Amino acid sequence: MDNHYKMRTEKLLIALNSEIEKKCLLQKEKYNVLRMKRLFITSCLCTILLFFFGYFYFNNLTSFICIFFIYQAIALVVGILIIFNFNRKVV
Repeated sequence: MDNHYKMRTEKLLIALNSEIEKKCLLQKEKYNVLRMKRLFITSCLCTILLFFFGYFYFNNLTSFICIFFIYQAIALVVGILIIFNFNRKVV
């Protein structure tokens, strides 16, 4: 009798395996979307803070523009690395 229940459980797990995999992939996708939202909001806040910091602490416009372009270059490099990392996980 115990063997019968064990076989039924194994058949049920095999039948549900694809559904379990779909749910896991869906949860991973939701987590990745949440991470990307947080990263986007953090980047926006950093840009706004950079403008305020530059407005109050830099006297000439040239140094502020240099700092802004350095920040944009760093953000671009980090963004490209993050995008490549997400594409590698998908494949």
